[in-house]
Amino acid sequence: MSVKKALIMAGGKAPALPTLAKHLKDADLIIGADLGAEHLLRAGRIPDVVIGDMDSCAKGVIQNIVKAGSKVVEFPAEKNFTDLEAAIDYCIDRGYQQIKVLAALHGRRIDHIFGNVFLLLKYAYKGLEIRLCDDNGRFVQAITDSIQITGKIGSYVSLIPLTSQVQGVTTTGLKYPLNDSVLIQGSSLGISNELVASPAQIAIDNGVLLVIKEIDAIYKR
Repeated sequence: MSVKKALIMAGGKAPALPTLAKHLKDADLIIGADLGAEHLLRAGRIPDVVIGDMDSCAKGVIQNIVKAGSKVVEFPAEKNFTDLEAAIDYCIDRGYQQIKVLAALHGRRIDHIFGNVFLLLKYAYKGLEIRLCDDNGRFVQAITDSIQITGKIGSYVSLIPLTSQVQGVTTTGLKYPLNDSVLIQGSSLGISNELVASPAQIAIDNGVLLVIKEIDAIYKR
C-alpha cells in the first residue's frame, strides 16, 4: 500500500516557486493553514483544504477559494492550538503518514517559529514523518529511531535533543562521528556537523532528536 503524502503551507515566509513546485508534485493532499492559502494562490495553486481561524488572509481570499471548490475548516480565533497544529491533526486523522510543512521556519513571529519546531515533539512517537521544509534542501525533523540524509558534501547537519537526553546516538557519513553517544538537552555538542558522504545515517536508541539539515549551498569563509 502506498504512503499517503500531504503538504501544508503555513503562514510564514513563502518558499521560492521552484521549491514549492518540487514539493507540490509529490503531494496527495494540499492544505493552506490560514495565510498559507494565500501563499498557494499567489503561486497559482488552489489548496484542497484551508484550515485555520482565517484572521490572516486578505479580504476576499477565502471566498475565492470556496468558489474554486476548496474545503474550508474554520476555527474561532480564541482557541488553544495553532492553525498549523490543526492542519497536521487533520492530515493524521485522515491517514496521511508523510507530512511536509512549508513556510514554517521564517516569518514575522518568532514565537510561531519556535512553536512550529517544538510542535514536532507532540507527534514524535506516532510513527509519522513530519518535516518542516525550506528552500534549497533545508529541513527540520524529529526522530525516535533513524533517518537518512542526502545533500551536497559540506552541508551542515545539527542534532539537538528535544527530550532531556537522547541515548545511543550513532552516525555515519558525518565529519564528526558519534558512536552510541548520549546528547544532553542544553549542550551544543551536536551543532554544526557536516555531511562527508551522501546519504548519511543518524540512528538513536532512546529519546527524541531534532535533526536540522541546512541548505545545500553553504557559504564558508
